[in-house]
Parts: sequence; C-alpha cells; structure tokens
Amino acid sequence: VQQELWKPLRAFLSSYVQGNSLVGMGSDCLLAVKEPAATWMDAKINGLAVTPRKGKPVEVNALWYSNLKFLLSLCERFGDRRTGSVIEPIIETLDSSFQKFCSDDGGLFDSLEPNDSSLRPNQIFAVSLPHSPLNELQKRYVFNIVRAHLYTPFGLRTLSPDDSRYHEYYAGNQQQRDEAYHQGAIWPWLLGAFYDAQLRVYPG
Repeated sequence: VQQELWKPLRAFLSSYVQGNSLVGMGSDCLLAVKEPAATWMDAKINGLAVTPRKGKPVEVNALWYSNLKFLLSLCERFGDRRTGSVIEPIIETLDSSFQKFCSDDGGLFDSLEPNDSSLRPNQIFAVSLPHSPLNELQKRYVFNIVRAHLYTPFGLRTLSPDDSRYHEYYAGNQQQRDEAYHQGAIWPWLLGAFYDAQLRVYPG
C-alpha cells in the first residue's frame, strides 16, 4: 500500500481539497459537487437532472469523512506527518460541519446548499461506513427512519412513498423510466450499506 497506493491517495486528497471539475471543498471542509447530476443519482431528461443534487450531498460527505479518517491512520502507520497535518484540521472541522445535515425529524438532509429534505437512502452511508461523524443516538435515528420508510427485502427505495414525487413503478417509455429511476425505484446494491448500518446500530 505504501509503495503503490500512497502517492495516488495523496493526489486524490490534494485534488479534492484544491477542487477539480466535479467537486471541491468549502471553508466548512464539506465537499460540494458542481453539477446537478454528478452523483450516482444521475438520470437526465432532455439534459436536465431528474434528481438535482448540486450542492453538498450527504453520502459524498460521509464517504469523505470516513476516507479521511482512514488516510489519517495510514499517515500514522507510514510516519507521514506532513500529510497528517493537512488531514487533521479538515477532520476537526468536519466533525462540526457535518451536523448541518441533521434535520428536525432525526434524519439527515439529502444535500445542503440548497438544503434538500427529501427522504432518500443516501443518508444510510453516514451510519454504515467504518468512520462516522454521527454519535450513537444519531446513527440509530437515521437507521430507523431509513428502515421505516425506504427498506424492502429487495433493496432500498430511492424516495419515500410519502413524497408527492414518488414513482411506485419503474415502467413505461424511456422518459417515464428515467422519471422513476431515482424517484422511488428500488436499488438492491443499497442493501449492503443498509445491513452494515444495522450491524453497527444493533450489533449481533
């Protein structure tokens, strides 16, 4: 890892901190995406994002936080104090900045600036990842909300059925399918994060 991957990992870190064509770090150390369809929810109709998420998506920043903690552990292992001195203040700021995602119902905003309170599965990554900026009570609230509104045995819904934009079926012509793609359609791959989160919140 030190010989083959450490240099590319530091390059990724530098690219995100300085900003690139897709994402950049703000003064609050949260990452903002620069295009409305730059996350995995990337469906477009006539060039317009069906699920616009320009701003600071919750899962991008949960991954950012967890990966920074992992990089810091490698800095300690490899004796790279210089890189560690870059990462430590970012993590310290993120610990407080991530709290801006917390909504009044105990869940997390799907994105910030603009704030999007849509109930989506992306927040589960703030619970499932090895390192989380949430405390234990917050993790439990987020997990329970996702389980109550989005969980099915086949995957997680991409939007709460209580939302007026919810599409119950993925069917029809290309436009109708694109409209449902991330507006209710169930995605099996999200179960991995859901079950990791369940094991963290309810061990065993």
